[in-house]
Amino acid sequence: MRELVASVCLAALTACGSVDTEQVDAPPDPIDAPVTDAAPIDAPACPIGTTAMCAGAELITCDGQGNITGTEACLLGCNATERRCNKLAPSNNLAAFYDEAEGATDLILVGAATIDTDSGTITDTGGARTPLTSTVTAGLPVGVFVIKVRSFTTGGLVTVQGTRALAIVSAGAVTIGHRLSVSARADITGPGALAIDANCRGGNAGAANANGHAGGGGGGFGTAGGRGGTGGSPTVQGGAAGGIAGVGELIPLRGGCPGGRSGPQPASYAAGGGGGAIQISSGTSIDIGAGGFVAANGGGGRGPSNPIFCIIDTPCGIGEGAGSGGAILLEAPSITVAATGGVVANGGGGSCGVTGSGSAGLFSAMPAPGQTCAGDTGSGGDGAAGATAAQPGGNGLNDDPVGGGGGGGLGRIRVNLPLGTTFTPAGVVSGASSAGALAVR
Repeated sequence: MRELVASVCLAALTACGSVDTEQVDAPPDPIDAPVTDAAPIDAPACPIGTTAMCAGAELITCDGQGNITGTEACLLGCNATERRCNKLAPSNNLAAFYDEAEGATDLILVGAATIDTDSGTITDTGGARTPLTSTVTAGLPVGVFVIKVRSFTTGGLVTVQGTRALAIVSAGAVTIGHRLSVSARADITGPGALAIDANCRGGNAGAANANGHAGGGGGGFGTAGGRGGTGGSPTVQGGAAGGIAGVGELIPLRGGCPGGRSGPQPASYAAGGGGGAIQISSGTSIDIGAGGFVAANGGGGRGPSNPIFCIIDTPCGIGEGAGSGGAILLEAPSITVAATGGVVANGGGGSCGVTGSGSAGLFSAMPAPGQTCAGDTGSGGDGAAGATAAQPGGNGLNDDPVGGGGGGGLGRIRVNLPLGTTFTPAGVVSGASSAGALAVR
């Protein structure tokens, strides 16, 4: 543009006769101007004989003659010693499975899907899916069913069932577009829940007497459950609250604990089951999208579906303890949670009535409500959620007292990210949460 403006002005001045055109030196053609300060384009960039090297967080590949042949951004940093990008070292000794995942296929679940951790089957609306899988049991409190994939995507509800915990190990991105649940289903514990752990299982109430009975305690795990309400005359103590168990790192991987039983322990009633356990380890990212949830909620205390009518001047109602939330372990270079998504491991609500149940843990930070009762029967305790602790079952009253079941405690949520990275979810995260550094190798 500068040369163009200069030429226009020169032409104008010449036409006006105000300059001597022979005394004006035209600027050199920029196309023909010599390049005097550019570096030689064939200057070696790699040491001779080197095929790869690290430059900060980038891996540079070379041809051995000193020339760069390519670059790769290393999400987990560059290993200068071995001249490669770092790899994820998944928790719970799953590194070998990650190496297999790098050569595995993508797993895209279409519509509603079921993963059975005992049979090892994976089905969706299109039929059976057969990715690489393994089962680990040696030396663990519960077995772990491992799915090894290049990437993992869900679009519909994914229900996980069985007794073993679930681990998804993915070399690429994990995208959760709906609910992926290892939650308890009423009194059926979630996959990987540890029902035999006496430290966190809700306590059973004392034996009933002719004038009433007490409620079972709520299961604990990440936080304690709620005690069962008292009942009977003379007074019978409710079941003890389940205590805190496990560790924040979720090593080893395990789920929550069930609630305790009421004094009578009738066969048509049951305590709520503990939430299960899931680990998702990705070498790229975990994206929980709009409406997507990873859930390990506890079940509510359960009663029969058909009403049982009370007789006047007799104890009425049964208080079953609720289950605690389970375990969710997420680890990747990047983890996002959409505003309408979440990660939840909430406790269930205790029961108290002659029919129906306490609520299962909710997909929010709101407590699961215990069942409401009146008269001589105490209500079930609410489950733990967000910053709210599990509530005890209500104590029985008057001359035919029946205690309600205690609410279930929170489960555990663990998030591992690269050092210096902050977990900033837009959606809900409800559980006893902790964060750690992502391990690499």
